[in-house]
Amino acid sequence: TLDEPAALAIVKNADVRLAGATLTLFFAKNFWRKKASTRHFRDILERAFRETYDATVEIEVSPDPVPGDSAAANVLDLIGGEIVSAE
Repeated sequence: TLDEPAALAIVKNADVRLAGATLTLFFAKNFWRKKASTRHFRDILERAFRETYDATVEIEVSPDPVPGDSAAANVLDLIGGEIVSAE
């Protein structure tokens, strides 16, 4: 089973976007995307938002890699790298 510390590790590897009541997670690596795609993970994260912020969010895991305007993309731009699919 996925516990809360494991869920936190998953979120730390995500580029997170909040739009309205939808929290979208983007991952550079397919490993993290698969872990985050479980219903149990989404339940833990949704519960954390309710308890911490008294807010209801819907968790989406994007099938797309990290967006081009993310912090990861900005770092790669500085060092001359690029985002590629991890699949």
